[in-house]
Order: sequence, then structure tokens, then C-alpha cells
Amino acid sequence: MVDWHNPNVIADERLALTNLTHALAGLYIWELVTTLDFEWSFFTGRRPWKWSMLFYLSGRYCVLAAIISQLIIFDTRREMNCMALERSIQGFAFVGIDTASVLIALRAFAFWQQNYYTLVILVAVFMTNVGIQIHGIVVGVSSWDPATNSCTIQDTSRMRLQLIVNFATDVTLLAIMLVGLIRQRIPGSLYQLLFNQGVLWTVIATLCYVPLVVLSCLNLNDAMNLMAPILSYITLVICATRMHRGLIDNVYGPAQRRSDFMCKLRPY
Repeated sequence: MVDWHNPNVIADERLALTNLTHALAGLYIWELVTTLDFEWSFFTGRRPWKWSMLFYLSGRYCVLAAIISQLIIFDTRREMNCMALERSIQGFAFVGIDTASVLIALRAFAFWQQNYYTLVILVAVFMTNVGIQIHGIVVGVSSWDPATNSCTIQDTSRMRLQLIVNFATDVTLLAIMLVGLIRQRIPGSLYQLLFNQGVLWTVIATLCYVPLVVLSCLNLNDAMNLMAPILSYITLVICATRMHRGLIDNVYGPAQRRSDFMCKLRPY
């Protein structure tokens, strides 16, 4: 049986975490570069600017900032301010995750015909999640370890509450969105696209969060606790931004006919 607290095992897991982070960084940068034309089309006026693009851009580039900060921690061998870097990573990653949730919440609000009771529920759920995330950033502890010449994060199991609340938030937003979408029941390719995207997001969110919660509950070691979060926030933001691009392409594509249902989505 593996002794997860054995120093040799921990060293191997830290190396695996470093390699995983570098691989995911390459994947994410490739995703950014190959899809730059989408946001460029808004800046050049080829597509009408919508304020939902602020969330789209914030999610993409905050995750990039989180990845860069993570690489600095892994690749620097001189003493640094670990607390500042760790809080930067968590802050940027949480903004990325939250903007992905906002893109879902905007759809839910539109599907419920901008019902303000729905808005109150969405805001309450979202702000609860943000409050838990801020608490996690404040209580987090990271320090320089001279033995390994790297930053170490203490008590990573504390992230369990954040992960559970993040998962519950996304599930709630998805449920509200899908119920609102099913109530519309307007035939056509746009309805089918939105329904398929909602189901896909549910599956991806589950696949991302369940391993996170399980590993956090098992608390094998700090390196193992940190592997899944990096993979999850990159996956969630890539998925959310791809879904947003797919929706924009469908609504504003030259071959797509306009409809009243599309007009409900246009403000976002």
C-alpha cells in the first residue's frame, strides 16, 4: 500500500504536479492563440460589442495570469513571497471560475425572461460562492521551504469547503438555466444548441468537481490535493468560453435567421 506521506512519494507527486501544470499551460496558451480571432472580431467591429464579453475576456486572461503565477512558483529556485503568489493564483483562478459561472447565470436570466425573482436567486447563490472563495484566499497559508527551494502550501484540505460550494453553485445555476430553457420549448437549431450545451456543461462540471471533492476528502497529501484544481479551472473556463463562442456564432452567423428567441439573448 502506498504511503502518501512518505517524502519520496511526495517528491514524486510534486514533480508530477509540475509536469501537469506545464502541460496544461501549453494547452491553454494554444487555446488562447488559436481563438484570438474571436475577440479580435469584436475589437475591429466585425461583430457587435456586448457587455458579456467583459466576463468572457476576464475569464480567459485571469486564468492565464493564474497559470503564469503557478509556473513562477514551480520554476523559480530563489526565495520569494509565497503568500502573495499563492493569493494571486487563487484570486485569478476564482475570477476565472466565477466568470464561467456568470456566463451560465446570464443565460439562466435570459431564459426566465429576465424575471427579477430569478435574478435575486442567482445573485444570492453567486455571492455565497464568492464569499467562501474570499475566505479561502484569506486563510490560505504558503511559505518558502529551503529544503526543496520552492513554495509549499499548508493545509490544502481546507479547500474542501470551497470545492463543494463551487460545485453546488454550478449545479444550481445549471438547474435554473435548464428549467428556464425547457419552459421555452421553441423548436430550432438554437434551442437544440443551448440544450446540448447545458447538458454538456453539466457533465463537464461533474467530471471536474467530483474528483476534486473526493481527493480533498481523502487528503492523501498536499501535492495530490493541488493536482485536480489546476485541471478543473482550466477545463471549466475553456468549456465555458467555447460554449459562449458557439452561441455567438450561432446567433450572429451570416446564415442564421433571427427570431424572437434569439433577441432575448442579444442583450448578453
